[in-house]
Amino acid sequence: MSTETEITVRECMRCHHRWVPRQARPPRQCPECHSPYWQTPRQYTKRGRPPEVVSVSGDYTPKHHRTWGRWRLNKKPPYPTLDFPTGVEIYDIKLSCCGTPRSRELWLQQMSEKRYITSADLGDLARAFIDLMRQGEIPVGSDK
Repeated sequence: MSTETEITVRECMRCHHRWVPRQARPPRQCPECHSPYWQTPRQYTKRGRPPEVVSVSGDYTPKHHRTWGRWRLNKKPPYPTLDFPTGVEIYDIKLSCCGTPRSRELWLQQMSEKRYITSADLGDLARAFIDLMRQGEIPVGSDK
């Protein structure tokens, strides 16, 4: 004789954590993220958009920044930069330091030595340099 028991599995709609509750009544909060709103999905306001909507291909062009992979153009004062989030801090490259082909080549060489930079990131940085030169964001100079 087999006895089948039904096990209730709960899932947090915010962090997608699944767990088996110890009691019959619904829990007050998610055991993983401790959110009391675990039964309602996360809603995004005008300030934040869901991660699936954020474009990283360079075709999303808001007023102050464009993106190439994980590289982002930051036009905010005091000077425009190319920013790369490393997880701990943001690595930025001043566009005024990228005026000559040799300086851009040195930046690519320096970034290739970083452990957190992938080959795709290097390709995106080179593409960002080319796009920004075509649009006049980087002054096109020559090595002297």
